[in-house]
Amino acid sequence: KVEENPQLQKFKDQILFEITQDGLRIQIMDAENRPMFDSGSARLKPYFEDILLALADTIKSVPNKVSISGHTDATPFVGSGGFCHLGL
Repeated sequence: KVEENPQLQKFKDQILFEITQDGLRIQIMDAENRPMFDSGSARLKPYFEDILLALADTIKSVPNKVSISGHTDATPFVGSGGFCHLGL
């Protein structure tokens, strides 16, 4: 629980926990509407690394499998290796 984890307390307005048919869904939102990645990059921004590291202790104690999903913006992009949003 966010309330029981001092590391997660500062992110409490950015993390939403929801029980679904598939299990526990954790949604991460940025309060300032910043992107998680630079356009064309697979490297997380430092402020999202902080949130994920704070969640890591909670997630690793759960015996279930973890599935990660996300979405990208609609800005067209083709990287130097021919990668597009889906390829990243």
